[in-house]
Amino acid sequence: MESMLPPLRWRRGSSSGFTLVELVITVGTTLIAVLGSIQLFTYCMWQSENSGNLTSSMQEAFAKVEEIRATPYG
Repeated sequence: MESMLPPLRWRRGSSSGFTLVELVITVGTTLIAVLGSIQLFTYCMWQSENSGNLTSSMQEAFAKVEEIRATPYG
């Protein structure tokens, strides 16, 4: 009595799915992209805060210059 199912064999060329090398490359590439995005986000947050501080400093400096210009001489 023969079985109706075909014999199970591992076929090198016909198997579907991903190899370990492909998965490692994909995970590595994704990790680099995510870490780069996190670093870029952190840098943008720092730049935004720095820009706000610079704007406040410039406004204070201009106000002081106007105050000095408005002061009468002698």
